[in-house]
Amino acid sequence: MGQGTLSDNGKEFFSKRKMIALVDLIDDIEKRDYEGFITKIKDDNQLALLVCFATDLPELRRKIIEALPDDEGIYKDKLRLLLEDDLENLDQAIELLSKIDLSKIGYVDSQKFLWIASKKEAWDFVLIFGEKLLTYEKKVERIVRTKLDLFNANFKLGRLLEAVKIGEEILGTHEYISLLDDKNKTSLLNQTVIALLRRNTSNDNTQAMNLIETYKHLLSDFESNARLTAEVYLRHSDAKSALGAVVRGVKFLRRPSPQEYASLFMVFNTIGNMLEPEFEVEKHVEKDRFIKFKEEEAWYYIGEGECLDAQPIPIEKHHEYIGKKIADTIVISNNYVS
Repeated sequence: MGQGTLSDNGKEFFSKRKMIALVDLIDDIEKRDYEGFITKIKDDNQLALLVCFATDLPELRRKIIEALPDDEGIYKDKLRLLLEDDLENLDQAIELLSKIDLSKIGYVDSQKFLWIASKKEAWDFVLIFGEKLLTYEKKVERIVRTKLDLFNANFKLGRLLEAVKIGEEILGTHEYISLLDDKNKTSLLNQTVIALLRRNTSNDNTQAMNLIETYKHLLSDFESNARLTAEVYLRHSDAKSALGAVVRGVKFLRRPSPQEYASLFMVFNTIGNMLEPEFEVEKHVEKDRFIKFKEEEAWYYIGEGECLDAQPIPIEKHHEYIGKKIADTIVISNNYVS
């Protein structure tokens, strides 16, 4: 009932039908005579509610709400809450949310209040309305969306075991996980594993390893491989697998930045300490290897895979390197490098 809608066409419509009382109401709204408007509709709660939901004038909505009787069937706190949310007054909206009798909230209101609680990161309320919505939802898409809301709320609240249960349920249910895109599948797996690592019991670490092994096809980025998966393997003292995870993660970046390499310092340090007793330098050059020349800072790569930051050696030159041993001399552009 804002300007440009009913104000433009409503008076003409109602005048032709000799509905003078409604014309007078529109006049009051146009003049911002809200007190006069309230006086005229004070005995018609249905009309008051209709205008309250239809108008885009916050001051009018607020005056209508205050003028409504304290009737259980009207839920004035709910109307106030919806007004404060529309005005982006989320603190006031959450305060009102805490006063509402949640046992009387139905499906539509639960959806709306879940949205409000999520925007304000009021995770306790997200749990309340999410659980309530699950009792109504029948469509798989909506069930998955609500379960993800519950997963996130439990994770944020530190209810890690509950988060893990939901994460494993979604990951392990084909009709659920198939609705997520690759990025969200990876994110859900990562967060579920992180929840287990934060609990940090022997059983949780084993469970994290099982998830990584079961859903390794979802590990599709740098973070999930080079950091998360590597940490899972290191907690099981499996440095070789951790190193493999780091390499896979770096390959996703193709050209890691210095900051990204630096972020792996602790991981490399732990891997190095574990591998040191059994580490051996290869005696001769093989395909798909990184090599380094004496007195040169640069690394070179011989192979057809991803060379990362190393300099690729042309395929037609591979035969000049393969089989060479440490301290052998190789002729490169008339320079001798050993």
